[in-house]
Amino acid sequence: MPLLPASSFMRPFPLYLNELSLSFENLHPAEKLDVVLRFINTLKEVKLKRPDIELHNSLSLYECDLGSGDYLRTLLGGNNYVDHWRFIKALTQKAPWDVSSLTVNIVLNGQQVIGLALALESRSAAISLPSAQEWGNSEISVTIVDTEKLVPHLSAPEHVIHWNDLLRDFGVVAPASSVVFHGDFIVRMYQREHNPPHVHIECADHAATIDIRKFDTLGGKLPPHVSIGVVNWIKQNQLELLKNWERCRAGAYPITINN
Repeated sequence: MPLLPASSFMRPFPLYLNELSLSFENLHPAEKLDVVLRFINTLKEVKLKRPDIELHNSLSLYECDLGSGDYLRTLLGGNNYVDHWRFIKALTQKAPWDVSSLTVNIVLNGQQVIGLALALESRSAAISLPSAQEWGNSEISVTIVDTEKLVPHLSAPEHVIHWNDLLRDFGVVAPASSVVFHGDFIVRMYQREHNPPHVHIECADHAATIDIRKFDTLGGKLPPHVSIGVVNWIKQNQLELLKNWERCRAGAYPITINN
């Protein structure tokens, strides 16, 4: 994907650290160092795609405790990692993270995971240190009120390639060609998006992503009365929306639905 100029992005790309991936006390310092270096390499790949990333965490990377008294700052000590520290210091970091608008609760391995919840809520992505096999996928499955949801996830450079479209499109002015319906709310569909089939809904200061088949909210939040109207509209136009989904997956523009 060509690198977009910074002026193309209307808002920064928030990347949320999966705090559970910071716990790897059973590894030796050399193994911890390898995990940290792979994490930084993934961050570098993300920054090549989105120079405006903001890394959100409960603490700054400088303060992150990796267990058994090892800190990221101690593992990267010495002259061999000057460039790595220079990169980290140049990152925009947001700590502590803001949970004031958080409406979802995610529990994994018996622990609440704020980073994944914020990534899902903001429709962006989470990033993990590759400290365990469970953090090796490009998506993390979570359950919210008996509904399975997938959180976009990065822990390796190949994940950056997988989420190319998300990194490219987040916060960029949406093209007029993406509008499927414009009424009490706006419905958009974009080209070459990832499954499941879904639409993007905009209404005043609210936005959400809705599954076309199951009518679940995949991300974001709408006022209850708007959500009811959106789901009814999707049910009424489901066949046309699924046809549009196939068009978009093939790289064509969606067809406007007028009712």
